[in-house]
Amino acid sequence: PDVILLFGGTNDTWCGAPVGEYKYEGWKRADLYTFRPALAYLLEHMQDRYPTAKIYFILNSDLKEVINTSVDEICKHYNVPVIHLHDIDKSSGHPNQKGMKQIADQVVAAISKK
Repeated sequence: PDVILLFGGTNDTWCGAPVGEYKYEGWKRADLYTFRPALAYLLEHMQDRYPTAKIYFILNSDLKEVINTSVDEICKHYNVPVIHLHDIDKSSGHPNQKGMKQIADQVVAAISKK
């Protein structure tokens, strides 16, 4: 692929997943059950598997601040741009039809800038 879009953090916020510590190597199985090490593992392996692809991380609106800051920090470490969504129409926390269009528009706008 030329472009890979990763959209994460929402379920981690909703279920109260453990955040864990920042860890960029030497992951153990238990580390991957916490958000920060699992995200770092994902990004490392995506870059290794798809070295020529441009990877973007899409960050939903209305997430816990610890998830937002963790995504920003880990993506910065891997030089992965973060697309911060904003003002998304939702029903019961999920994007509705208008919200999906807003997500698409914001992603296209962000990728077009790069």
